[in-house]
Amino acid sequence: MSKIFVKDKMELKKSLMKKGYNIREFSDKCNVSNSYMSSIINGNTNLSAPLSKKISDELELKFSDIFFIQ
Repeated sequence: MSKIFVKDKMELKKSLMKKGYNIREFSDKCNVSNSYMSSIINGNTNLSAPLSKKISDELELKFSDIFFIQ
């Protein structure tokens, strides 16, 4: 089974900042807990396809710009 991970956590954090989000606000926007979003952003967990799509859509980035499938 494939897993989705963040490509570059620093780039993802920069993208959040450019859009004016902190982790708490962005996790609320994506309907996940702060701790789960933090774990995703820090590359400590994989995430679902729907959530990765929601994150990329909210940040107006391509999936392949911020995630990779392993």
